[in-house]
Amino acid sequence: MAEEPTDLPLHRRDDEAARELDAIATALAHDLRAPLRAIDGFSRILLANHASTMPDETQHYLALVRDAGTELADLLDDLVDIVGMARVPLEAREVDPALLARELIDAVFEPRAEGRDVTWTVGELPRCRADQTLLRRLIEELLDNALKFTAPHGRARIELTWDEVAGAYAVRDDGIGVDGELPDQAYAIFGRLHGREAFAGTGAGLAIAARIAERHGGRVWGRGTPDGGATVWFTIS
Repeated sequence: MAEEPTDLPLHRRDDEAARELDAIATALAHDLRAPLRAIDGFSRILLANHASTMPDETQHYLALVRDAGTELADLLDDLVDIVGMARVPLEAREVDPALLARELIDAVFEPRAEGRDVTWTVGELPRCRADQTLLRRLIEELLDNALKFTAPHGRARIELTWDEVAGAYAVRDDGIGVDGELPDQAYAIFGRLHGREAFAGTGAGLAIAARIAERHGGRVWGRGTPDGGATVWFTIS
């Protein structure tokens, strides 16, 4: 009688890994939410009902607790997104990236940039075959980063164009920039190039964009100059 193989077939390993990812995503999305809601809720009740009897220092610490809970909730949301992107089936069809970008600018970014002098430009972009929902998310993350990192300037220019030389879509801004090529850290989960005290957010935007591009057979890369803006390119195979 042949001996049972000691190693699992590769497809079995992949199935088990997928189930583990699903379990992690479920735990992040649901199980960890309950204690976060409790921390936020009880802190809010204490501040609302007992602030008059608390020293200022105590109120300050409770406010910090609530801020930390909100930040952790945002981190969980982004981590769930990243885990889920490896599992969601792609529904590829012909998509117009320029149309997606204009919709995002009108509905999301112009309201978000209210009070700032931001000039948005969307050039003539080649259509591509992609999952529309994921491509919209990719463009949203890159435009959001551009808006965030131009905030220190009174005026800003942000554009999405087609770079013929690179053969890639390009998001350019005239913000604070970086020194040369974006480091690998920028594409890591929660990798940050700047401290939280300088710019809000979890630092997951580029990681999400990179993983969406990779799922489409493409990639994301970037370059900038200090205080001279940055360009982030992406391809969709």
